Amino acid sequence: DETIHFRDYFCHKYLSNRSELRGLTLGCGEGQKVLQWAKTGLFRRIEAYDLSGTRLKKAAQLAQEAGLDQCIKYLVGDVNRIALYENAYDVIFIEHALHHFSPLKPLLIKLNQCLSPDGYFLFDEYVGPSRFQWTDKQLQLANSIRAILPDKYKSHIIDGKTNKKIIRPSRLSMILKDPSEAIESDKILPLTHKQFRVVEFCGYHGAILHLLFDGIAQNFLAEDNETSACLHLLFEIEDYLTQSNEVEDNYAVLVCCKKP
Repeated sequence: DETIHFRDYFCHKYLSNRSELRGLTLGCGEGQKVLQWAKTGLFRRIEAYDLSGTRLKKAAQLAQEAGLDQCIKYLVGDVNRIALYENAYDVIFIEHALHHFSPLKPLLIKLNQCLSPDGYFLFDEYVGPSRFQWTDKQLQLANSIRAILPDKYKSHIIDGKTNKKIIRPSRLSMILKDPSEAIESDKILPLTHKQFRVVEFCGYHGAILHLLFDGIAQNFLAEDNETSACLHLLFEIEDYLTQSNEVEDNYAVLVCCKKP
């Protein structure tokens, strides 16, 4: 159901008969997503970690304003160094932060150990090529589709040119821009399947549109019929290419259980 956020879907399907839960989240930033989890009323306590004390200070302020500061404990810490006790959490959730973590394997082993026997680990993540090293098939398809777009949709945000070809970024440029961006993203799915029992997988594509809209997304903000029709067509193309296995999902939501 496209009107229901995955958070509400998960709570209704997996946690409807539970309460007083112990939660953990990593890479929480300024805490807006953590607040939504706390507002479900299912958690006795959520421990939320991030590297940035400045961002956590803002998060704590937002939690206090929402009257949820007693439910959420914000902690500064490196996910690779924090001490997590065995079977300590009923729900571990990570939203668009896991692809920034490395080394990934020991972290997932640690999360499996600290998850309670009847607990759940879920994440919403970019799981595509590491360091955005797009496959040849992705580049070919994204460039072919961009080439046939009307020029008014192809004006690049930087210089206004319409003949910008989508290219694979160099690994060095990715590291210089953000050393942690998609550092081990292509290992997330295989390592998760190895360390956890995956009970639900929902891929939501992105292998084409992530590349296609880069630098030109601002041209699709108009709410006229032509733009809406163009967007709908692009979504349909990516749906078809993914469902026919021409490309793989680059984004996914997974619900996992503890593996003995």
